[in-house]
Amino acid sequence: MNRRRYWVSLTLALAAGGWATSSSSMAETTPDAQIAIVEAPRREPIVGVGYHPGNFIGPLAFDVILRPLPHIALDVQAAALSLDNGLRGLDVAPELQWEFRRSWRTTPYVGLGFRYEDVWSDGVTATSKGGFLVGGWQFRSQSGFGLLLGGGVLYMTPVTLNSPRAGYWSSGGWSGTYEVGVRYFSNAPWKSESCERFEVVATALRRALETPLNRPRSACEASKYDHAIPANVSPRRTLVHA
Repeated sequence: MNRRRYWVSLTLALAAGGWATSSSSMAETTPDAQIAIVEAPRREPIVGVGYHPGNFIGPLAFDVILRPLPHIALDVQAAALSLDNGLRGLDVAPELQWEFRRSWRTTPYVGLGFRYEDVWSDGVTATSKGGFLVGGWQFRSQSGFGLLLGGGVLYMTPVTLNSPRAGYWSSGGWSGTYEVGVRYFSNAPWKSESCERFEVVATALRRALETPLNRPRSACEASKYDHAIPANVSPRRTLVHA
């Protein structure tokens, strides 16, 4: 499937290059047609997914990152717990982050998060709640891959579970915390870059086809054209025989 997508993208890129060349040649032969294809700046990363342990969520934790506005990101961290003794658990930690630098650049950040833990076994449940304040650095590259390194302080309430088959206990309280994330960002997951390039080329081609003969003339152009033709000469072309 990846190889098929590669060949499709390569075919679209070659076709886009051919269309751009033909469009530029048409612009040279058409007097009033001017085409300017400007490379649009890459938009900021909007959605990301990754591997994100830390904040007492668990070693096998993953996250989803949403960046609805510049400098602001919502990072939802989650992990599941499953042991052989029948103990099950779910940990969720949504975190609101402020990034000091926008776009794809490496930036320091601060984050304020809420932590929720729920464990159960044989119909017995126990929960723990808390919050954390962290800060660190986010490293992002133009390829979309990024790395997050941070640390701070965390508070959580104690949790105790006693069931016929399992027991679980945590004292809670204040403690230090860390977070490490390896993630991949996309600026528009519903719209690939090849589609954007295709739209740019299609727009340029459409503008190239809009020659002065196809577009309506303004009143000024019509006046100049009419005065340039003598009154006793028909504007239509006629064949002159020797």
